[in-house]
Order: sequence, then structure tokens, then C-alpha cells
Amino acid sequence: MSKLALLLRGAAMILWLLISQTPSTCCVHARCVTGERDALLSFKASLLDPSGRLSSWQGDDCCQWKGVRCSNRTGNIVALNLRNTNNFWYDFYYADGLNLLRGGDLSLLGGELSSSLIALHHLRHLDLSCNFFNGTSIPVFMGSFKNLRYLNLSWAGFGGKIPSQIGNISSLQYLDVSSNYFFHEQNTFFMSSTDLSWLPRLTILRHVDMTDVDLSSVRDWVHMVNMLPALQVLRLSECGLNHTVSKLSHSNLTNLEVLDLSDNEQIYTPLQHNWFWDLTSLEELYLSEYAYLAPAGPIPDRLGNMSALLVLDLSYSSIVGLFPKSLENMCNLQVLRMDGNNIDADIGEFMQRLPMCSWNSLEKLSLDYTNMSGTFPTTLIRKMSNLSVLLLFGNKLVGELPAGVGALGNLKILALSNNNFRGLVPLETVSSLDTLYLNNNKFNGFVPLEVGAVSNLKNLFLAYNTFSGPAPSWIGTLGNLTILDLSYNNLSGPVPLEIGAVNLKILYLNNNKFSGFVPLGIGAVSHLKVLYLSYNNFSGPAPSWVGALGNLQILDLSHNSFSGPVPPGIGSLSNLTTLDLSYNRFQGVISKDHVEHLSRLKYLDLSDNFLKIDIHTNFSPPFKLRNAAFRSCQLGPRFPLWLRWQTDIDVLVLENTKLDDVIPDWFWVTFSRASFLQASGNKLHGSLPPSLEHISVGRIYLGSNLLTGQVPQLPISMTRLNLSSNFLSGPLPSLKAPLLEELLLANNNITGSIPPSMCQLTGLKRLDLSGNKITGDLEQMQCWKQSDMTNTNSADKFGSSMLSLALNHNELSGIFPQFLQNASQLLFLDLSHNRFFGSLPKWLPERMPNLQILRLRSNIFHGHIPKNIIYLGKLHFLDIAHNNISGSIPDSLANFKAMTVIAQNSEDYIFEESIPVITKDQQRDYTFEIYNQVVNLDFSCNKLTGHIPEEIHLLIGLTNLNLSSNQFSGTIHDQIGDLKQLESLDLSYNELSGEIPPSLSALTSLSHLNLSYNNLSGTIPSGSQLQALDDQIYIYVGNPGLCGPPLLKNCSTNGTQQSFYEDRSHMRSLYLGMSIGFVIGLWTVFCTMMMKRTWMMAYFRIIDNLYDKAYVQVAISWSRLMRKNQDAA
Repeated sequence: MSKLALLLRGAAMILWLLISQTPSTCCVHARCVTGERDALLSFKASLLDPSGRLSSWQGDDCCQWKGVRCSNRTGNIVALNLRNTNNFWYDFYYADGLNLLRGGDLSLLGGELSSSLIALHHLRHLDLSCNFFNGTSIPVFMGSFKNLRYLNLSWAGFGGKIPSQIGNISSLQYLDVSSNYFFHEQNTFFMSSTDLSWLPRLTILRHVDMTDVDLSSVRDWVHMVNMLPALQVLRLSECGLNHTVSKLSHSNLTNLEVLDLSDNEQIYTPLQHNWFWDLTSLEELYLSEYAYLAPAGPIPDRLGNMSALLVLDLSYSSIVGLFPKSLENMCNLQVLRMDGNNIDADIGEFMQRLPMCSWNSLEKLSLDYTNMSGTFPTTLIRKMSNLSVLLLFGNKLVGELPAGVGALGNLKILALSNNNFRGLVPLETVSSLDTLYLNNNKFNGFVPLEVGAVSNLKNLFLAYNTFSGPAPSWIGTLGNLTILDLSYNNLSGPVPLEIGAVNLKILYLNNNKFSGFVPLGIGAVSHLKVLYLSYNNFSGPAPSWVGALGNLQILDLSHNSFSGPVPPGIGSLSNLTTLDLSYNRFQGVISKDHVEHLSRLKYLDLSDNFLKIDIHTNFSPPFKLRNAAFRSCQLGPRFPLWLRWQTDIDVLVLENTKLDDVIPDWFWVTFSRASFLQASGNKLHGSLPPSLEHISVGRIYLGSNLLTGQVPQLPISMTRLNLSSNFLSGPLPSLKAPLLEELLLANNNITGSIPPSMCQLTGLKRLDLSGNKITGDLEQMQCWKQSDMTNTNSADKFGSSMLSLALNHNELSGIFPQFLQNASQLLFLDLSHNRFFGSLPKWLPERMPNLQILRLRSNIFHGHIPKNIIYLGKLHFLDIAHNNISGSIPDSLANFKAMTVIAQNSEDYIFEESIPVITKDQQRDYTFEIYNQVVNLDFSCNKLTGHIPEEIHLLIGLTNLNLSSNQFSGTIHDQIGDLKQLESLDLSYNELSGEIPPSLSALTSLSHLNLSYNNLSGTIPSGSQLQALDDQIYIYVGNPGLCGPPLLKNCSTNGTQQSFYEDRSHMRSLYLGMSIGFVIGLWTVFCTMMMKRTWMMAYFRIIDNLYDKAYVQVAISWSRLMRKNQDAA
């Protein structure tokens, strides 16, 4: 009994000691220490607290303050928790280069974190996470907290380097410094560490999270981590790690349960050669995008030793092939992610490789974009009875969804997007399903009725299929539905009224064929936040009930046929951030009543309507727009002053808005940070500022206005400039815009030469200086050196990025520009109407292999056509007319591959908005959509000789063929009838002989033909197409050997030769008679006047009177003409 009593007394003593040391809220606690309270107040004084989170920090007892916990025995502060729980997801803004975080964040008034916290000697728990401390470094004094066990500085806006003094906190068990970064001048700065030698000093550390800390300079991180034997959780995601080891000689990480090395793609060691495969204690392994850039390889067999794994994430880790066959012991697996790896196998075979013992435990299976094929493995999937998430995005799965899918009673998310599924959707028995992705498949017909039976469905995505017919009325039965996406289908008819019976928040009906009025039912969806109705056939007035959708944030009605005024109810949508009414038929006036309550509006597009924007000049809008587009609305004539306050504008479109004003000075200040300013097609006049170097605008389009003066100095950040079709004059400035990709200055009065600084614009993709008065030799720009010929890397040379170059209609001279040898990507080249001379270079196919359009007409080029020009396989438009080129047309024309097929418009890049094309004996301006499909060969007005190549009939894509005004001989080949696409054929003014081939009448697209002034003979072919051509006689004039309709000359049986000689004998008699008559008549008049003087005087008097009358009449007419011209001016 004595021993028992002693044991009881000892147990009681131990219990009393434990109770005395345990803080209890039910007991009377000690008051806080005065020095520690003062330290907290000093710390508070150094902070900005806009939401008053520290408002309770007043009075004597700091232990009662929010976030403060004291020891009940001593009153010392043992825990300080200032974590911001109000708004974890931050919105980032810029103000003087610093982030302003909304949602109750604490931040610094200035300087560094207050060192007053050093006074908290007994602190064991410190949490400053989810605040913003202005990018300052973690203070060194953090290493002074000897008793600290928990330190959380994540998401706190710290910057700089992690201080090594943290290694002095010998009691630390939990360390989280993750996700610390801040923005400054559009750059992102991350916390970093170049040396982790302080980490092993924390010998009892159990949890380390350094996510987003830059560790790219740390090469021995594996060895540093391996010296932490108590470590259970290690998170080093997105740390820029670039070095690893294949194996550890001795691993101390026997307690490690969670390892996260995801998003460290700069490690180049293959995944299978890494140290962590021997960590058999791991329960969670995250390797997403780990070693993403390393050579691809299989999953190692050692994975089978990790029998404790619950979570395995190997997504986007350069894995190829199936799982090894050694995974039979991984029976606890609950989550498996293999996204983005090249498994490249049948999905059934992959499922069989999974450990059979884990089928019942598996809850989440993600196999997105794994290049798997086959049909849905129903038998295997059905055995995964606990599966709640199944993701199979972006594979090659085919067939119908089998009925067995309905057996997955716990399934909540099913994602089968971007496959080739079709047919039925047998999911009516999966009552637990709340999210279904079937978009981007090949489902067609009516939307499956079975989907309507999934009563708990919240999110339904059916976009990018070919569903047709009306939208299903059963949508009204899905009372829990919050997101519905039916976009990009062929659904038609009216939208069902039943849609108003659900609690939708997001509704996508865009890109279908819905018509009629927008149903009133949508107006009853009071929780709706996003509504897309664009690209349909809705008509009539816009719904007046739209103002009742008070929660609406995005409204897109664009690309429909809505008409009438814009409903004023839109002005009451105070939560609206995006409003797009573009491409409709709205009429009337937009006044301040439509916008005065839209305080959150960021995106506004009213383009291509019949609207007048009439907002009073003194009105100060409540919103700060980011994107504003008013194309083809009436905004002018004066520049709207209310735009002056839109200082957040990124994109501004004022094209064709009837502005007739000088661009105000505030325009360049207010929009100095915009990325795109578009005001083309107005009557803006005056001159531009001499320099735009003070702004940072990326793209400026001011073409087709009335601007005068010189081209200004450009900002260094500019990428695109369009000042075409104005009245700019003077020389080009020095071009100091290294990022420039597009420079369009066509149709102005620019003079002088192209400045040498142009050669520094190595990223230029499109250059248009056409229609000016630019002079000089392009070789003087010095954009090309002979050494460039041997330089295989021309990426940094002028022209290396160029896609389109238009220098036509200037006064440029010199040989063919040598810098174009760098232009391997060039698609469009127009040097026409200049004074270039010399021969055409032989390097065209080699150095410009992608050329599609080449215009060299009206220059002084001479010599022969290079024989290898036919190897420009992508060329479909070749115009070398009006030069001095001689020789013959090269053979093997079939190598013009783009001309041997019927043209199709597949080019997305617009070379020029329009170009003049000489066809059908006239000049026509063709827009890009047309000229990009024109297949043209124009060799006219040169000195070419020889026969027309027989292979020309293989160019079946030709729409225009002009070989006129040369010296071609021989016959017209009968196969010319194969050119079925030919619309214009001109072979006039040559020396062609023989008969016109009958196949010419088979050219059913032909609308212009000219065979005049050759030596053709025989009967003109008949045919409805030839007889329908205009100017029938002109087509054949100058060919005396031709006969038959439409000529008056009949084709007699005696032949045309006899008729020809008869005509010649008659002509001799005619000429003789005319000569005799002229001589006799002249001498008769002369002799008569010589015989009688009065007759002679009367004759000359008559001549003088006629002369005087004619002179007076001409003088009066001239005076009237000059007066009319002056009045018109």
C-alpha cells in the first residue's frame, strides 16, 4: 500500500504541475507585462492599418488585444497572430511603383519592420502572414526569438534575402516564408537566398515551406535539407532549383511525409535519376513540372517502394510510357495526377497498370493531355467506387460514354473535354455529380436529355460541340445550376423561358444561332453575374429588364442585330465591369444617364452601331476605364473632354468617330501609358508633337486623317505606328524604337532619304513607306555587309523578322536591295514605281523562300529573268511589268507550286490593307481578302522573246495572265483552256502566229481577253463565254489573218490570201487617184486668184475674219474657265 500511495502522490504532483503550466481561459490570468505592451504599441505605430484590425490594441491589458495571447501564469506574450483572414486572394494595383493590397492588409508606414518586437522574449508563436510589408527584407532581429517554435511570414510582401540569423532560432519547428514577392515598375521581385547553411542549425525543424523563394544560386540544397532529421514537411515549389543529386549516401529524412518540388523546371537531370525515390516514408509527393526541360524518360521501378503514398503528382514532368509493373504495394493511393505526360497508350492498358489494391481507395484521378487513346474503360472505372474526380481533358478518346459510368456513385467532377466522344451521356444515375465538362467533343443533335436528370449539377460545360435544335427546356429543372456554357454550337430558335427558373451566376450562350427576342426569363435570374449572348441572331430592342440584374458584372450582347435605343436600365448596373454592345444596330444617344452609376466599369465597347455619344464636357465619370472602343459611333466633331479623366486607359479605339479637331495636348498626357491608341479615319488636323519619347504607348494608329508636319520622334517602347494617308512632310526622323514591329507611313509627302537608323530596327515585321517622295539609294543605309553572306545567324539583322515591305511609288534608286538577303521570312515585297535598276538577283529563292507576292513593275530592271525564280514555291503574285527585261520565260513553270493549285485564303497576317492590281486592262484596288487569293503573272511591257512555255497550262490557279507588249513568237498552246480560273488574259502586241485555240472558249471565268496586234490567223473560235466579252472587235484588231465573227471579214472558201491580194491591187488605184486629184485642185484655186486681184483680196479678207473670230472665241472661253477654277478653289 505504501508503494501505491507514493505512486498516487507522485501522479498527483505531476498532474498539478501540468495544470499549473497549462494556460486556461477559464482561470484568472496574469496581466500583460508593461514593457511588452509598450513594444506592441510601438510596433502598431509603425504600421498602416486601413481596416482597423488593431483597433482593440488599447488599454492596459494587452493580453485582451486581438491577435495577442499571453501566459496565464506569467503574463508574458507567447503568441502574436496578425494573419489577415479578411481577403487572402489579393488584387494588385500600382501606385508609385508599390503594391497596394486591399482587404485589411497591414503594411509599413516606411522603412523596415519595427525592432520593438525584440522585447517579446517569451514569444513562441509569430504569424505575420497575408499582409504587405512593402518589399522590405525579413529583419535580422527575427533570430533573437530563442523560444520561437512557429514562424509564419508567408504572403507578407517581404523581399530581399532571408537572413541567416533565422538559423539561431534553435527551438523553431515550423517555418513558412512562402509566396513573398512584390511588383515594382512592371517587374516582379521574389525573396531569395544564396546560402542555406543556416538551415541545418534548426535541428528540430519539422515543417519548411519556401515556395516562391529564389534558390537558383543554391547548389547544395539537397545536402542542407538532408541534415534535418525531424523534418516531416518540405515545400520548395517554384524556387528556381537547377541542381539535384541522383542518390544520397545516407538519408536522414526518414520522417519526411510531404515533399513538394513542383514547378522547378530548370533541373535538367531526368526525373528517374533523383534522390527522393528512396524516401519510403513519403505520403504525399508533388513533382508537377519538376525537371520539365530534362530529357523525357520512364517512371523508375523504385516508385513501387513508396507503399505509404496517398498523393502522387507527376504532372508535366517529361514522363513517357506506362507505369512500371512494380506498383502492386501502393494500396493507399488516393490522388493520382499524370497530366501533360506522353503516356501514348490505350487508356484501358494504362488503367490495368494501376495497383489493383488501390482501386477502391482512389478518389481523384487526373490524366489530362496524356496522349491516350481508345474507348472509355467502363469495366475498370466501375471498380473505383470511391472516385470523386475524374479528369481526362485533351486526349484522343473516342466512342460513346458507356452506361457503366453511371455506377460511380461518389463522382462529383467528370471532365472529358477535348476528346472525340459522341452519342449519349448516360449519367442520370450519378446523383452526386456537380460538375460536368463535355466541351470540345463531337456530340451532335439535341442536347442529351439524360443530363437534365443529374439533379445536383452545378456546373455544366457543353461548348464547342455541334449540338443543334433548340436549347433544352429541362434546364429549368436543374435548380442548383450556377454555370451553364452552351457556347460555340449550332443551337437555334428562341432561348427557353425555363432558363429563369435556375440560380445561374454564369451563362454562356454566345456563338450559336439563337434568334428572336431575349426571353424575359433571364431577367428573373437575380444572381446572374456573367451573361454572354454575342454572335447570335437576336433582334429587336435590347431587353429593358436588364437593369434588374443588379449583380451583373459582365454583359456581352455584341455581334447580333439588336436595334433601337440602348436601354437606360444598363446605367443602374453598379457592379458592371464589362459592357460590350458592339456590332449591332443600336440607335440614338448615349448620355451620362447611361453611365453615371457604372462606377466599376473597366471595359466598354460600343463600336459599329449608329450611336451618338453625347456626354457633357463637364461630366466627370465615376469609372476608370481600361478598354474603351467607339468605332463608327459619332463621338465628334470635338474631342470629348470627359476622356481626359480616363487615366487608366490601356486600349482606346476612336476610329471613324467623326472627330474634326486638333489632337489636344492632354491626349498625350492622359493616355501616355496606354498600350493601344486608335483614331484612324477621322478629320484630325494640326501637327503631332515633335517628340513622343516621353510616353510609353505601344501602338498608335492615326492613319487616314488630315495631320500635317513631320513624323515625330518615337517612344522607345513603341511596337506599331500607323500614320498612313495624312499630309505629313519633311524627312524621316532618327528612329530610336528598337521594339518597333510595324511602321506604316504610306501616302504622305515625306521627302529625303531613309535614315541609317532604320537598320537598327531588327524586329521590324511590316514597313510601308509607299506613296511618298523618298529618294536615294537604299545601299546608302548600310543595312547590309558582304560579311552577312556567310553569317548563318541573321536574327539580329535588319529584315530578318520582316514579313511585308512596301516601298512602291517613291523615287528610290539603286540595285535590288541587298539587305533583303536577310529577309528569309518575307511574304510581301513591293518595289514598283521607282527607279531601281540592274538585273534581278539569283538569290531570291534561297534567301526569300517564303515570298508570296512580288511587285517590281515600272522600274528600270534589265537582263534576263533568273532561271531559278521558279523555285519560289509559295509565290502566287509576280508582277515585273514595265521594265527592260529581256530573254525568255524560264521553263519548268510547274515549280511555281502556289500557282498550280486554286488559291485559298489561309494567311492570317495582313501584308497591306489594299494594293493596286493591273487586270482586265484597268487598275483596281484590291483589299487583302481579295488580293491574297489573286494568282497573277504579269510580264507585260518588257523585251521578252521566244515561245510562251507550254507548261504554263499547269498553273491552273492563275486568275490574271498578262504577257502583252513583248516580242513573243510561236503559237498559243491549245492547253491554255486548262486555266479554268483565268479571269483576264492579255497577249496583245506580240508576234504570235497560228490559229486561236478552240479551248479558249472553255475559260468560263474569263471576263477580259486581248489578242490584238499579233499575226494570228484563221477562224475566231465561237462560244458563249467569248461572245459575252466586251469590245469584241478590239480583242482581235491588228491580226489581218483572222476572220469570222465578231469581225466583218468572212472566212471564204478561197482563203484569205486571194482576198488579201485583191485588196492590195485596189489600194494602188486609190492612192493614184487621190494624188492626181490633190494636184489638180490645188493648182485650180491658185491660178484663179493669180488671174484676178480682187478675188485674191477677198479670199484673204475672209481668212482674216475667220482667224479673228476664232481668236476672240478662244480668249472668252479661256477666261470663263479660269474664273470657274478660282471660284472652286
